[in-house]
Amino acid sequence: MGSLAISGGDPAVAVPYRTFAHPRIDDGDFRRLADPELRDQVVSFDGLGLVSRVEDTFRDVLGLGGYTMATNSGTSALYALYYAAGLGEGDEVLVPAYTFFATAMPLFRLGCRPVLVDSTDNGNIDPADIRRKITPATKAVVITHMWGVPCDMDEILAVAAEFGLPVLEDASHAHGATYRGTVTGAFGSGAAWSLGAKKIVTGGQGGILHSPDSEFLERAFLVSRANDKQHDRGITSAHLQPYAVTGSGLNLRIHPFSAFAVEGQLRSLPRQLSERRESAALLARELGRLPGLSVPRVPDGAEPAWYAFPLQYDPAALGGLPREDFVRAVVAEGAVEADIPGSTCPLTRFRAFTGEDGTYPGAPVSRITHDEADFPGAHRFHAGIVKLPVWYGEQRLEYARAYVDAITKVVENVKDLL
Repeated sequence: MGSLAISGGDPAVAVPYRTFAHPRIDDGDFRRLADPELRDQVVSFDGLGLVSRVEDTFRDVLGLGGYTMATNSGTSALYALYYAAGLGEGDEVLVPAYTFFATAMPLFRLGCRPVLVDSTDNGNIDPADIRRKITPATKAVVITHMWGVPCDMDEILAVAAEFGLPVLEDASHAHGATYRGTVTGAFGSGAAWSLGAKKIVTGGQGGILHSPDSEFLERAFLVSRANDKQHDRGITSAHLQPYAVTGSGLNLRIHPFSAFAVEGQLRSLPRQLSERRESAALLARELGRLPGLSVPRVPDGAEPAWYAFPLQYDPAALGGLPREDFVRAVVAEGAVEADIPGSTCPLTRFRAFTGEDGTYPGAPVSRITHDEADFPGAHRFHAGIVKLPVWYGEQRLEYARAYVDAITKVVENVKDLL
């Protein structure tokens, strides 16, 4: 393959396969905006039926059943999820130690105390540590299906059932992933997804919440959408009906244009997931043969959504080369989207979870502390992760092979970096 690019050689990845455009919104969807009725929906207060249609489509495409509600972000969906679950002041809530911080931060606004739970070898929450962390004050278990790989749900559900605890899912990485035939987001009392940034389905900003229980969804609705003309007649619970217009004082509704962007992507989601899985299978097959790299463990019976492909890097197997130097060499080969995640990390990296003087200014929870040493699995996983994109579309395998070539070249020439 020649000299390493970082040493002056030619990059392994041709220019067309260095970066991948996502999301892919069909030009035909934008041409639909010529329809005056759709234009009115996109710039309206509540979507004039567009948002409701997207909520129903999300539910039906994923095969969720139950009830769905869109919000302006995944963080807002999580806040509404926790509010609807009845979590409040003084409640302890078990959350993954390794996750994006938005999984846990909304709990502070409700006066809850997040209790961190360590990770397994694939970065997901450890069912054994869930059991160890349960106390009489524990009121719920929150899980995140990290990077689109489903958690070990049989064990998690068994522990939660033993202690009578609801399970709440952050499925922001896992649109359409399944575990033993059940889609992620359908295992517990409720679930939330992000529809923002570069998520598998994205409107730039947005989120969505699901519950199999209508009253649960109504409580979430009241914290999210005051005076919503599309839904206020749908509040059927007698004790919530007096608040159908005012809600509880917040407006977290999704912008109709974001909902419009999401709608077309939902139609093509099954194909996107199938193609992502094909790309991930190639990465697992080829990269799993290389020294110093481990591919993610997938639980038996699980079908990941593959929001990303999280390799584990072992410097000891590659002459002690630091992970950062390895990634720099891979990026120099043209695999420019290879990455070491930053803000997705053990939550003990943030003062909100370790500070003696409060979680953040004005927070209702005055003090919460965690020790990094208590979460070896989370820190070990974060210390080794090298994140790759996962591709879909006609040229998906060309992208995957190009990145495999770049990584293989660096591994085979690692002595030049020592």
